[in-house]
Amino acid sequence: MEYGATLEELASRNPAYYRIYALGEFATLDKLVYPHAEKRLIAPEETEGLKFWVGLDFGYVNDPSAIVWGYYDDRERVIYVTGEYVKTGMLNDEIAATIRTLGLSKEIIIADSAEPKSIEELKRAGLRRVRPSRKGPDSVTHGVQWIGQSRLIVDERCTHTIEETENYTWRKDKKTGEYLNEPEDTFNHCLDAMRYGLQSVTGERRMQTMSKSLLGL
Repeated sequence: MEYGATLEELASRNPAYYRIYALGEFATLDKLVYPHAEKRLIAPEETEGLKFWVGLDFGYVNDPSAIVWGYYDDRERVIYVTGEYVKTGMLNDEIAATIRTLGLSKEIIIADSAEPKSIEELKRAGLRRVRPSRKGPDSVTHGVQWIGQSRLIVDERCTHTIEETENYTWRKDKKTGEYLNEPEDTFNHCLDAMRYGLQSVTGERRMQTMSKSLLGL
């Protein structure tokens, strides 16, 4: 991708990031983590030939389990969310049965690595391609920044994911009133599942944010 095109696309995808990382200006981060997420019907032909991903975030009583899937265009850096299944109170055998019913049992599924027991139970239930997500220092921040530098399109039928994109916000510094570069841990079950799933198609050890060298800084 050409240098000028890279900056132009970053400016349209996330103006706050563009002002901070490309122009070197101070900019208050937008309240929403993904303020430019697009919500519309995604036609099947839009995703033909693209990389398919599936992510799983575990929940139970208070928080739902979320299975989210879609496609990734690595050339144009576009994320498509085309399907979701969200439900509370699911035991792991029900999650496994749901994955089979959805026709996803043969796909690589990246699940929350904080639940190793659940991942092992899914594997024993026949879902051999379930893998733990990669986590490390600031992995959430790196992941959401990486996604924020991409174009995100959510199918209008994925109502839970859309609700989260409209409510997933950055944490606010109580002293300064500024929004911090760290998201709140709420309205993020589908979005966490998306972030996990994308790890299978990025081709990187972890999601990296745009480097200053790429921006010519």
